[in-house]
Amino acid sequence: MDECFSAFEMVAPHHHVAQACLHSACSRHLRQRTQITAMECFEECTHHVGRKVPQEDWPVWSDILSSDPCDDETDDKMPAAENNHNKPVVVIPAPPEDRLACADEKLWQKLTAFSEVSADVRLVCLNAMCDNNVACAKQCHEHVSKRVNEKDLSEWTQCTYSPACNVIKEYAQREMCADRCLQQHKDKLRREAEKRKEERKRKDAEALMSGSSTVKSAFVSVFTLMILKTLLI
Repeated sequence: MDECFSAFEMVAPHHHVAQACLHSACSRHLRQRTQITAMECFEECTHHVGRKVPQEDWPVWSDILSSDPCDDETDDKMPAAENNHNKPVVVIPAPPEDRLACADEKLWQKLTAFSEVSADVRLVCLNAMCDNNVACAKQCHEHVSKRVNEKDLSEWTQCTYSPACNVIKEYAQREMCADRCLQQHKDKLRREAEKRKEERKRKDAEALMSGSSTVKSAFVSVFTLMILKTLLI
């Protein structure tokens, strides 16, 4: 009883999450095939929601879990399909973790349906940065959408795979590492641009001085020639 209460507390007061876990992820038909108890399945489902699904999106996630093709209950309600030999096709339901992953995937698709962030960057958030944790991936997606300029996204992505950042497992720390790496890259580019600008100024000044010397030398030569001509007359 304590285990059940603890599992329910993970998703309280969202009773629809508990209902989705009980009736969709942990259906009788599913448990018969996977040899998992109702309590074990319910605990797995509620802990999954509590750790990996954004709380504000629990209602949507629950609806997805209860719908095709993530809902196992349809296997009990629909007649068996037949193949070309008129033999019934046995439909083997996916295990609970696959059903939860199905709901996660479809929720992520909904959350990013109108995203302006590229698919590659979204994939980095979901897989590389967050290990398929949708709550984490949503945070990552919001960060790159609001805090990282579009022209810097490619470099930011490379920073997440840098030796310094890639070894960090905790998302918040890895995010800060990637941001710091990007800033260091931008600072380096700025210093290089300033160095090139100073170099151009130096060369322009040298060219100007060289041109002035040439003009001065030509003027002295002409002036000297005029004096000589005057003396010879």
